[in-house]
Amino acid sequence: MQFTPSSWKKIFLNRPSNRPRINPRINLRMNLNPILKARIALLLLLVSLSLSSCSLPQVKAEDRLFLDLSVDFLGEYRLPKTTFEGTPVGGLSGITYDRQRDRLYAISDDRSDRAPARFYTLKLTPIPAPSPTTETATTPSATLIPQIEIESVTPLTDPDGNPYAKGTVDPEGIALSPRQTLYISSEGVSR
Repeated sequence: MQFTPSSWKKIFLNRPSNRPRINPRINLRMNLNPILKARIALLLLLVSLSLSSCSLPQVKAEDRLFLDLSVDFLGEYRLPKTTFEGTPVGGLSGITYDRQRDRLYAISDDRSDRAPARFYTLKLTPIPAPSPTTETATTPSATLIPQIEIESVTPLTDPDGNPYAKGTVDPEGIALSPRQTLYISSEGVSR
């Protein structure tokens, strides 16, 4: 076999070596002209300084997480003792409001003793608040919520889709996420 410069490179590059092979890209970086290295470093320094000196507004976590809302007490409404679709309505321990649908969801504190563990969908029909000059504004028994209508009842189900057995869940709280998902909390069940 005749050795030419190209065959010599093949033999040299393909033979095993005890030293690690150097990546050509890294090798090029190491052989940069020192003046070019200094210019690149100066450019990176200027870019980082200009980005860090930008005046970004400082926002507290509370401002990002909580809307500026207020709550006004309109009055109280006591649901009459009743049943709805075969379930006794009562023991409502948690409530949440769905602004998109203008509905309330209320969780029953029933451990599947009287009916399956459940929550109710309620429609609230408020009336405008009376002006302070009217008689009802000073009367403590005046209600500003004339009617709450029970629209539906939804049983809570286990991962298999079956209603929870008696005493296996203790629903207490209910919350609606911005993605329209209901979260229901349970106090747990002692064994």
